[in-house]
Amino acid sequence: MHPCCNTLRVLLLSGLAVVGGGLSSACNESKQVERQPARPQVRTVEVMLEGRLVLTARNQPGPLRSTALPPSPDWKPPQHPFLTAQAHDANSESRLKNILDQSKDFDDYLRRLSKDGFHVKELNP
Repeated sequence: MHPCCNTLRVLLLSGLAVVGGGLSSACNESKQVERQPARPQVRTVEVMLEGRLVLTARNQPGPLRSTALPPSPDWKPPQHPFLTAQAHDANSESRLKNILDQSKDFDDYLRRLSKDGFHVKELNP
């Protein structure tokens, strides 16, 4: 790290503000940038049909949990590449799964659900 960048970092960490162009141009031209990778925001939605909660889902890869009868003790729910979901209404599960199978990503799934008559409510983080 360039020495003046280190000075700026110390000033920022100590709560002091830096105003104006007091730093050398070498610092501004430094190609070495420290950045944390952006974490995707976890989004959670509730999906309703005729006033009933039928699905809770998150935009994270994970299991698809059913309301069907409990499986054998060694059974593991299927994993999905862009969705973690818990079904709450057995009568809607096949319809929800058919729409999911046609979807290319989380937002596409939500659009398709809405288009098919489901009400999608995004929960606040």
